[in-house]
Amino acid sequence: MSTKKIVLSVAGALLVLTASPILGRPATSPTLVQHQSEQPSKTFSGTIINNGYLGMVRQWQEFFYDRNYEATPLLSPNFVKLADAYGIRSVAVTQRSEVVPTVQAMRKHNGPVLIDFQVEQEDSVYPMVAAGASLHEMIRRPNPLEETAADA
Repeated sequence: MSTKKIVLSVAGALLVLTASPILGRPATSPTLVQHQSEQPSKTFSGTIINNGYLGMVRQWQEFFYDRNYEATPLLSPNFVKLADAYGIRSVAVTQRSEVVPTVQAMRKHNGPVLIDFQVEQEDSVYPMVAAGASLHEMIRRPNPLEETAADA
């Protein structure tokens, strides 16, 4: 059994857009290089939950503002090519059937991997708490889960 540990970041597209220069840090940062050489059993990888929108803002506009989407669509770069430009293995996942094999391949790879999970535009994140609501009033995932993806 492998003793390698994976440090995994899960982020939305906006975070990756604003922080994309750090993708190049493993090659240029003495601190990170030193840290990785001291702990070679760790691999730093990342995933993007990419729905093409400012996800949580879009979700609020859907739930509370009758889908009046304003200023939330994102024009994003091709994240796979961006990661490749920094020498990081990367892959875009567009079908549910690709999730498990892609994560398994990431775990086997000896180095960083960026996975761009391209999800439905109106996929939502649960639970969420509306403004002014208390925690016991949180909005939970619909049960049964409403599937909208063609590959569900």
